[in-house]
Amino acid sequence: MRETMETKEKGLIKEIDKSLIRREKLKMYRKQREAELSFSQNFATQQTSVSKALIRHDRQLKTDRRLQSNTEKVEAMKDLEREQQEIVKKYLQHRKMLRQTENSMARAALDTKMLQDVNDRIYEAKSRIDHLKSKEAQAKYFTTLPQSLLAVPDLPLPMQSQNTAVKIAEAIETSRLNKGVSVNPPPPTATKGLPVMSTVQL
Repeated sequence: MRETMETKEKGLIKEIDKSLIRREKLKMYRKQREAELSFSQNFATQQTSVSKALIRHDRQLKTDRRLQSNTEKVEAMKDLEREQQEIVKKYLQHRKMLRQTENSMARAALDTKMLQDVNDRIYEAKSRIDHLKSKEAQAKYFTTLPQSLLAVPDLPLPMQSQNTAVKIAEAIETSRLNKGVSVNPPPPTATKGLPVMSTVQL
């Protein structure tokens, strides 16, 4: 009877030990399972956080790129506007220089024309003065003949006319040489009242 009781007690103790072992294993399994779940949750949370961070980073990159593109477009438009303003400025300067050149050429042409007109007027005035001087000198030559030309000896009329014409021509030539004025002496027929004979009849 005692042996049976001891055997039962031993069997009960074994069962208790097995039960305790199972409990310990169950606790360990639960702890391990909880740890795995916690790790999974933490990993999922980290993954979500990393994904959100990556999404935010991508968005920031896109925003930065868009801003950079807009900035580059604005700078390009400003550069184009500056270039256009520079082109307009150069065009206006070129037009101004052309107008100044045209005005200078017009002024030069006007000055040249005015100078030519003045020179023409001076030349015409000098020509008139020279013409008047020539006429005055010519008239003076005819009005101031030597008295010896008027005193003609008593010769036959044809001889007197010829001698008088020769003396008048010589006097005019002498006066021209002495005064240095080029005056063409009139032909002997120009002497009023003194007919000229081509031959002398003796």
